[in-house]
Amino acid sequence: MISGKPYYREALLDNFERIRKKRKSYSLRSYAKDLDILAPTLSNVLRGKRSLSFYAAIKAVEHLKLNPTQRAAFIESVLGDKKQNSSISKSNASLKKALVLKSSIHDEFVSDPIYFSVLSYLNTDKGDKSSKGIARAFSVSQLKVGHVVTRLLEAGLLRLKGGELVLTTSAFSSTDNIPSEAIRKAHRATLNSALKKLDEVSIKHRDYRSLKMPFSKSSMPLVKKEMKLFMEKIYRIASKEKDKDEVYELALQFFPQTQVKDDL
Repeated sequence: MISGKPYYREALLDNFERIRKKRKSYSLRSYAKDLDILAPTLSNVLRGKRSLSFYAAIKAVEHLKLNPTQRAAFIESVLGDKKQNSSISKSNASLKKALVLKSSIHDEFVSDPIYFSVLSYLNTDKGDKSSKGIARAFSVSQLKVGHVVTRLLEAGLLRLKGGELVLTTSAFSSTDNIPSEAIRKAHRATLNSALKKLDEVSIKHRDYRSLKMPFSKSSMPLVKKEMKLFMEKIYRIASKEKDKDEVYELALQFFPQTQVKDDL
């Protein structure tokens, strides 16, 4: 800390140097790939030309295998960096909770989109946020809502204040370290929901687009990164809105039309 660098930047640099001492050929590009960050972005972060995003910070603390105290310091230093985008400056305590969710609960939440839908709904300006109101908004039973709310309270993402449900955080993120079956369930639910809304929702309230093109499988990692960046941009736009009156879902699918075999 004597150098004046934020803790997260020092931690990233120290980890990079430790690896380089063991593996002389280890490059910044290799480090960026391990952290799942674009190499130019990581270079600018390490040189202090830009701050680490919250989403990249989540991945970094997992890769660096930090203990709970170090994780908290890492995230706090990201949030405290004066260059950090204000749209992701959330409560420190809330972010710490989000980082220590039990994996079983995390997988359950990923498998069923209703959990994050309810959290998003409670962050809107909708008036009726009772279990009946939530059930009506998402066309599910109050029994289902009761189970969802109970699990969110257990996970620490909700708390009761004066008899009302209150969010402990408004930043929801997922990692890539999720069982494939949970991911498949989440993807099926998203696709089924999109198909249902195609018939139920007016075109002025939705936008479905597709693009078919020749493509090289080797470019898939880059496309995935760009899709994540695009979704972060849309999230920042939504975060700045003052009158949040609905819950929307943004889903991007990119898949082969031809028959593809996994490379051995």
